[in-house]
Amino acid sequence: MVEENRIVDSKSITHLFGLRTNIYKLTMDYLEKQASGTQKKVYEEKFDNWKEIYQKIYGGSLESELFLKHTYFALILKLLVIIKLSIIQNLDLEETFEDTISNNLEAFHIFEFENFYWTDRYK
Repeated sequence: MVEENRIVDSKSITHLFGLRTNIYKLTMDYLEKQASGTQKKVYEEKFDNWKEIYQKIYGGSLESELFLKHTYFALILKLLVIIKLSIIQNLDLEETFEDTISNNLEAFHIFEFENFYWTDRYK
């Protein structure tokens, strides 16, 4: 049976990945462990870079929790883009994922996103 194409809108994204979902809780637990564990050095570097950029937007002191939320949503956005690219280019999802990581987001010209990709991407 073929599943018909579904429109992905903000409601469906919130339902799947929002702040009250299990995937959010599990991912945030994972990110917190990575930030204080094996990825601590990279995390601190990316967090400091992020603070320089977002201090102008948010003002005040910026906490790790907001950075981790931004990281979570940036990872979800990247996942959605990879899925869409694999569909458009009729490529295998894993192949598109590998290609996107190896290109390091250069095709997107969004240097700010680079600050959110500090964790082990494969997990």
